[in-house]
Amino acid sequence: MSQDGPYGLGVDLGTSNTVAVLRTPDGRTRPLLFDGQPLMPSGVYLDPEGRLHVGRDAQRLAQADPARFEPNPKRRIDETSVLLGDREVPVVDLLAAVLGAVARAAVEAVGFLPPAMLTHPAAWGPVRRDVLTQAVARAGWPQTTRFTPEPVAAARYFAEVLHRPVPAGAALAVFDFGGGTLDVAVVRNDGPGPSGHPVFSVVSSGGVADLGGLDLDAALVDHVGRSLTGSAPVTPDGPTQHLDLAAAQAWQALAQPVTVTQWRNRRQLWDDVRGAKEMLSRATVAPIAVPGVERAVHLTREELEHVITPLLRRGVQETAVVIRAAGVAPGELAGLFLVGGSSRVPMAGRLLHSDLHVPPTVLEQPELPVAEGALAELLSTSAPVEFAPPASAAPVSPFSGPPAPATPASGPPASGPPASGPPASGPPASGPPWAGMPAAGAPAAWRPVQPPAAPSRSRRPLLLAGLAAAVVLVLLVTAGIVVYLSPWNRPAQVAFQTLDEGRVIPAVTDDPDSYVSYFHTAVAGDRAYVAAQRADKTLEIAGVDLDTGAERWRQTTAETAPTSWNGLYASDRYVLAFASPFTDDDPGSLVVHDRDGKRLWHRDLRLSEQFLMFKDVLVLIDAEERRTLLGLDLASGDQRWELPVAAGEFSQAFRIATFGSTADLTGPALAGGTPMTPDPAAEQRFVLVTADKRARVVDVAKGTVTSERAVAIEPSYLTPGLGMQILADGERLFIGTTGDGYRIDAYDLDSDAEPVVVYNGAHDRQLKGLIPCGGDRICLADIGEENTEAVAAVEVSEDGSATELWRRTDVQGLASTIGGGAMVATGEGLLVWRKTEDDSHRTALYDASGTRVFDWNGVGARVNSRSFLLFDRPPTGSTSAESVPLAAVVDDDRDPRQLGTLIEARLGSCSWNETIIVCGSGDNGFRIQRFATD
Repeated sequence: MSQDGPYGLGVDLGTSNTVAVLRTPDGRTRPLLFDGQPLMPSGVYLDPEGRLHVGRDAQRLAQADPARFEPNPKRRIDETSVLLGDREVPVVDLLAAVLGAVARAAVEAVGFLPPAMLTHPAAWGPVRRDVLTQAVARAGWPQTTRFTPEPVAAARYFAEVLHRPVPAGAALAVFDFGGGTLDVAVVRNDGPGPSGHPVFSVVSSGGVADLGGLDLDAALVDHVGRSLTGSAPVTPDGPTQHLDLAAAQAWQALAQPVTVTQWRNRRQLWDDVRGAKEMLSRATVAPIAVPGVERAVHLTREELEHVITPLLRRGVQETAVVIRAAGVAPGELAGLFLVGGSSRVPMAGRLLHSDLHVPPTVLEQPELPVAEGALAELLSTSAPVEFAPPASAAPVSPFSGPPAPATPASGPPASGPPASGPPASGPPASGPPWAGMPAAGAPAAWRPVQPPAAPSRSRRPLLLAGLAAAVVLVLLVTAGIVVYLSPWNRPAQVAFQTLDEGRVIPAVTDDPDSYVSYFHTAVAGDRAYVAAQRADKTLEIAGVDLDTGAERWRQTTAETAPTSWNGLYASDRYVLAFASPFTDDDPGSLVVHDRDGKRLWHRDLRLSEQFLMFKDVLVLIDAEERRTLLGLDLASGDQRWELPVAAGEFSQAFRIATFGSTADLTGPALAGGTPMTPDPAAEQRFVLVTADKRARVVDVAKGTVTSERAVAIEPSYLTPGLGMQILADGERLFIGTTGDGYRIDAYDLDSDAEPVVVYNGAHDRQLKGLIPCGGDRICLADIGEENTEAVAAVEVSEDGSATELWRRTDVQGLASTIGGGAMVATGEGLLVWRKTEDDSHRTALYDASGTRVFDWNGVGARVNSRSFLLFDRPPTGSTSAESVPLAAVVDDDRDPRQLGTLIEARLGSCSWNETIIVCGSGDNGFRIQRFATD
């Protein structure tokens, strides 16, 4: 940060506490004080006269009437209103009351409200940010108030306040462990922006919505209660402590308070437990005074660690998943930054260090970096990132006190501290089938699609290009897709309907109170498959009949994961689950069942192994040691064939393009365009392009090379991320390379004829994406100076010549960031979603002529080539359980249809077909909801 300049204010509106950091023109920064403290509790109290009180005043007033107190309004962001006492208060007003208190403190400090940057969770989509925008306006803040994701603010603090290096292109992991939630993100330095300061963007994010300091406190309170009532050991291995009946009765009053005094005693107990937890970071024993019990309970550090370690391990596992989703190995990170008050618990840093082998950075006051980082972000960026307040947000002066509550709808009653006992289950690890992005060195589950009969030498139209960015093999391989498309037939539109409440499938059955994590789903034919990792790191898998909702089978793997189970994949005949290895000495697992739940076989996975799943064969690739392709029978695991490849061919990298079918273009697909399930009618062969500059067509059933030819490539371009795109049809292999501009060459797969240049890009543009998009067309995305992006459709004739049919430049944000956007083929049309300047998303549909049919907020995902779901954020990567609005749109109806809410959905785990969607659920299970009629 510069040493002189304007006033500024950075605000971290937290779940449990709010922090604001002020900068004065002399360059000094200091936190605003609330009642003499830098942390203001975010709780809000409604008094009988209708006034809202915040912070410590609210906590004190709540001792007299807890029903009028909401301790964590940020957790209620998805609700319209909250019942406080006898009145319903809009959530917008609760947040505005907190922000009004911040504004008054700033005015008291400097005489006015300075320009401000306000943070929000990385996973918040436009709907939630709109609520925050309304709260800002209602609190009387100016429309110039800016917003930034919390992990971006933390990264800015790490780089510019701590002066820790995060080189351009490098990534930093942020572990934000607050009082109410754990948020994890990987943030990348995208290089200098217009102001000369680095631009940070969120590459992947996740978290555990029900894991925070309050949840650790709840587990400790529960432990104290069990100790008092003689139902639990005082130490992990020690004898059971038995106290008298009076102690048990006193605990009953604390566990289920009725009177005001009992509620006050309960709150005092929670405060004492929290103080003991903090003391145990410095001492080995801490006393806890239990109201109504004569003798204090002494909590030891050993007990503390025994109670909280299972909870913290969920956070460590989630961190590993988020890092893996970013496509980096933990050792490649520029750092692991711990922020949030609960991150000062020493066990959190120790577990992260021991499991991830990355030394974490944690400060003495970890509550401050996000707010101070927001201030640094405010002063380091030249262009504002603003949300215009909606017309409905009526400004209220921040200097006139908190707003009076309105009187709308309904909401659940507020309560005191969280109920005792450990929180519920942890979040999932990966997205829908074939959507995972493994970390460097981990096996990738490629989702090949299988092809029809062997091609003739006739003209073949193109269909689907490389398996989307989400199915990139990060270590050495990226996949292309080869498909054939018969003459295009438009399917019927999906008959969308309002979402039903659906059915919940438990994650585990024998011990439903056991915590579970890493939720996975898959849909194939008339079955849904759901899987969750148990506390012992085994995986419980269930098959569900979609017509009746009945559970058909349930199995638990004998194998355990080194860290976590990463994916669940299903075809019409098989269900495959895999766990990535952590080290060479700690292998991963690959387990195969049939569709009726019969366990077929298992195999260990090493760091150097990847696999492709075909109809009857699993192709296992050892890219490092044996440099061999193995064909394994999916029914038995037996080796069908082995295809040795000369060492030189794998010395740098390779690419594989698989063959698919028309169904892969028309059926349900992930947001990146990857088909939700493979077509059982598709052909079984693939094209292997290796560093010896050869392309080989391999028959999957036999493992034989049916044809091969030379290709003019730079071997280093086979490494993912270096600008090369690969695509093929039945006769030709298309390779797009970027140099001085870019070009796309077509190679005949059955001869050594010279390649034909089918497309020359401008010299100042780079190729970012290449897919087939119906008929004889390919669609591409390219980018020029100052991130000017475009998509285009090109028709390729039989002789290899090409004509650009149309080009659109209204797609800014499509390809400029990892995970920033996607092209999805829709027959002869193209669905494009991209990231906008305010970090939200928009989706546009272009028809065969390039005319834009619609352009709406949200991330579009294909149900069929005419019908699309609209999520308010990418349905990948997110692991928190949230109630998420879902909309739908069809190609001749330009207005989205609001379908309702996905209830407590873990979006990163969702799968769907043309009528139902199944997601991991916040109630420790899975929920199947119907969005269309058959």
